[in-house]
Amino acid sequence: MNRLLKGKNDKDQLVKLHDRYVRRSISTALKKAGIVQNRRGGHGFRHAYARERVSELMKQRGLNERGYTMLQRCLANYDARRKVNYGIHSNGDRQLYDKVKLVVDCVHGELGHGEGRWDLAAVYMKD
Repeated sequence: MNRLLKGKNDKDQLVKLHDRYVRRSISTALKKAGIVQNRRGGHGFRHAYARERVSELMKQRGLNERGYTMLQRCLANYDARRKVNYGIHSNGDRQLYDKVKLVVDCVHGELGHGEGRWDLAAVYMKD
């Protein structure tokens, strides 16, 4: 992954392709494989990328299971319509929350989204 991103600007494409060709190719491949296409098409790759990248960054930053647990806690707060950092009071938890938020914001930045997009994290990164 890092080799694909090396030397690229935020707005650069990794591979220049026409969107309609990509969608058609994905649709054809899914049909040939007998996979039911539930209207996601290529967008499902963004979900897969987000999940894999979060996992990669959590490991790189030494957050591992604790970070993943914090992420799920934040998403549960979001689903309950509370502030994402609701109930995070101790210094240790607050520091962990800040590190997890940086991971989430990094992935959203790579996907072309802004910071603090817990609404998207709830879709892309939820267990």
